[in-house]
Amino acid sequence: MSKKLAPKHIDVEKIMKEIRKNISQKERRLDLEYINSVGKTENNEYTISSHRKLSGPFLIAGRQLVHGEVKRYVDPIFHKQNEFNLATTRILTELSTEMYKIKKQLDRER
Repeated sequence: MSKKLAPKHIDVEKIMKEIRKNISQKERRLDLEYINSVGKTENNEYTISSHRKLSGPFLIAGRQLVHGEVKRYVDPIFHKQNEFNLATTRILTELSTEMYKIKKQLDRER
């Protein structure tokens, strides 16, 4: 009965380091994907409605009037926020890519 043992030249620490590195890269990619997906602050699905039969049309008209006035003041702020979010996401993506390239280059040099 001979039992086969794993070769002694396997570097468990090196393998674990590589696994942690891959997990870290995957988490970073998921973070950037999340930032990309929530970068826009628009809510185009907002509808004004009322369940009231008699006063409903008047309430809807009043809410639409108020909504239009508020939107005039708020939209420029949302537009600036969207631009900032997109620029930040673009910069983070570029930085992450550059860091990955530099890290790969350093690993090759070692």
